[in-house]
Amino acid sequence: MLSYPISVFIDTNVFDECKYHMEEKSPLQILKKFAGNNKVSLYTSNIVMGEAKRHISNNVTRSYELLNKQIKEMRKLISPSIFKETSFAQCYQIPENIGFEELAVDKFEEYIKDLQFTILDSAGVEINQIMDDYFQFRPPFENNEKKKNEFPDAIMIAKIKNEFSVDKPVWIISGDKGFRKAFEGIQGFSCVEKLNELFDMINKQDEKNIYEAIKAHLSNSHNLNHIIGILKEKITDGNFEIDGQDCDRKGVCEGNDYDEAFVDLISNMQVRFSSVDDVNEGNVTITIECKADISVFCSYDDYSNSAWDSEEKEYLYVGRGEVCEEHSVEFESIINFSVTSIADDIEFAIEEIAYDLELNQLTRTNREFIENDPRADAEAERMEALEEYYRH
Repeated sequence: MLSYPISVFIDTNVFDECKYHMEEKSPLQILKKFAGNNKVSLYTSNIVMGEAKRHISNNVTRSYELLNKQIKEMRKLISPSIFKETSFAQCYQIPENIGFEELAVDKFEEYIKDLQFTILDSAGVEINQIMDDYFQFRPPFENNEKKKNEFPDAIMIAKIKNEFSVDKPVWIISGDKGFRKAFEGIQGFSCVEKLNELFDMINKQDEKNIYEAIKAHLSNSHNLNHIIGILKEKITDGNFEIDGQDCDRKGVCEGNDYDEAFVDLISNMQVRFSSVDDVNEGNVTITIECKADISVFCSYDDYSNSAWDSEEKEYLYVGRGEVCEEHSVEFESIINFSVTSIADDIEFAIEEIAYDLELNQLTRTNREFIENDPRADAEAERMEALEEYYRH
């Protein structure tokens, strides 16, 4: 049985996984609710704070660079003056960088302060023990290729072991397997990978009736098939990202930038209950784990089959390439239900389903390039010419 408040240590990758989204319905907002209700007492470290602030600054800078690049590409296609006095014209405006990095970091620090995190430093850490772990390949130094990069983690692990014990237990949330492995078998130290696992433990104890009712609801095959149907419809409608690039360990990438993609087939979809994340009056939010095989037709500008005019410095025409990709993917979906109590029955109705689905080289199982049929291309060009002729 959980005894409140639970001491919880949060690693950098947990914030990274949440993309520092701290607003309504986000995991970090749910964490704020539990902290405010005295369910959790939160800890992190000065190392985590430094890493998180560096990640925020780097990602804000990168986002600003990507935005500038995209706007420049848009201007090459058509002048924003044609959209004058419309809301779309604003999309062509490059915002002045007024210190976005500092603003984002300040917001993160304010969040940490609001939740009254205790920030652990490295005082009292025994360096000799860390060096012994390093040479003996003990976690987090078990990966020989990245041993030297794990010293910050080793310092945090040593500090956590000094701070907590069987008499002062702690839950550690980290997506780093090596970090979690360092606490295996030690009484007083429990580890989970994600925030929703912590939320599930609390809700299972505090919201027993709702918890058992939603699990019963999801054990019904009709209800599961309804969820699968909604997910398939959303994915088929284009609610996914696909990356045609293949990148090696050195960051060298090759492949294609798809500008069109549509789903041909979704098969073998399975969904499984993962956690009850949040329970409010009239609503419950859960996480489910999803698996599916997805077939996608993609097309792109094929510059290897295009004609370049060296005098005009432009392409006379740009060929099109087509490819069929097969993917086997696992992803999480967040479902918000409205809750209605009728007598002794609890009924659930889906309000919203959200997910992040990215298809890339890690999920790709097969890729087949589709050869163009010259006769079909010629017929398509002939029909386009006839259509243009009759239009005028």
